[in-house]
Amino acid sequence: MDFLVSPLGWTNWLLLVASLINLGMAIFIFNRGIKNKINLYFSLLTFSCFLWSFNVFLYLSLVDIYWVKFCFQTSFVCALGIAIFLFLFTVHFPFKSINLRVWQQYFLVIAFFVFSISAYTKWNLFSFSQGGSFGNFIVEYGLIYHVAFSLFFVILVASSLIILWFKYRKIENIFRKDTFILFWVILIGVILGLYFNLFLDYLNNFKYEWLGPVFTLLMNMAVFYLIFFDKKQ
Repeated sequence: MDFLVSPLGWTNWLLLVASLINLGMAIFIFNRGIKNKINLYFSLLTFSCFLWSFNVFLYLSLVDIYWVKFCFQTSFVCALGIAIFLFLFTVHFPFKSINLRVWQQYFLVIAFFVFSISAYTKWNLFSFSQGGSFGNFIVEYGLIYHVAFSLFFVILVASSLIILWFKYRKIENIFRKDTFILFWVILIGVILGLYFNLFLDYLNNFKYEWLGPVFTLLMNMAVFYLIFFDKKQ
């Protein structure tokens, strides 16, 4: 329970709450039926956010450097899952707009496994050590892995936003406003997440690490409301 007396104690609890709310949403959506592709990919998106938030919580809370490093590496796998399932979700919301070819589907799967396996090697982290204060780290990143990872992540997210924007321009029914709101909610959530949990990480600044999962949770909650509790739905 060392994290309770650390300077980041209350933010660690906030991360834990954020991860559990994401888990609750994932279970709720899953129980609504995953034959619906919107439900399927949004439940996987929120579950990936749960895993990501929980791993951030763990590596900011744990003391053993081995497990801290393992959770830090795992957070890259979870983040990639978020990007992939966000992309697949936007393909199907509020209607399916793209038929992914077989080679494109295989590419997503292979890329996920390659990046995931490499996340636990020196391709990802050359060195990882505890910094001068609790919850701070000194990390030396693998340049090739992180350039490729960042490009792949940004391309997936940008593609998701482009798909939503074109749908917004095309839709003329009640979903037009919701698609517009969804576009801006995802854009803001993604920008803040990328800044606090990717850009600042590359600068070895982990002071605001907890903010990315919190803003991502707010994004998910807004989407959750639009899909399941908006009276127009």
